[in-house]
Amino acid sequence: MVEKFDGIIIGAGVMGASAAMHLASAGLRRLLVVEKGPGVGSGSTGKSSACIRQTYSNLHVTVMAKESLERFKHWQEFTGLRESKGGFVNCGVLFLFEQEDPAVAAIQAIHAQAGVDSSLLSHPRKRELFPDVDFSATPLEALGRGDTEAYEAQALFEHEGGFADPVGTAEDMLAVARSLGAEL
Repeated sequence: MVEKFDGIIIGAGVMGASAAMHLASAGLRRLLVVEKGPGVGSGSTGKSSACIRQTYSNLHVTVMAKESLERFKHWQEFTGLRESKGGFVNCGVLFLFEQEDPAVAAIQAIHAQAGVDSSLLSHPRKRELFPDVDFSATPLEALGRGDTEAYEAQALFEHEGGFADPVGTAEDMLAVARSLGAEL
């Protein structure tokens, strides 16, 4: 006897779990989630840095990331779960650039258009927020800079970014799919 499914999802990481949650919210109930690893988030999700940010070089991606951040900031409300495992932590996200990097102005313009709260940090503010970071360190050869001349890095700080438990996030989304009646 052949089993029939409304949808088959490859991977039980955040992408597959999100697909399951959204398909269940659209009314699909018999969903097969196929995971090659030992459990939820055992692939790239479990190796994620878990950074939730809005800084991209493309306006449309930035807007999508901003909308996603809003979901993470209100995760329990978004998922409807009494207890969630995702656990967003707002600590901000720091991006370092060389002094004359033209990408900084372009990213700031995108942030302004998308309503992303970010700022270039002054030298005193960088040292205040990140006292253990040497912003005038000699560039590392591993970063592709062959010279040994020190430079002061520009620091763009995204105030609303942070991180969440990626495996917990995937588990939460699968729990939502089940709560909507999906058989996984």
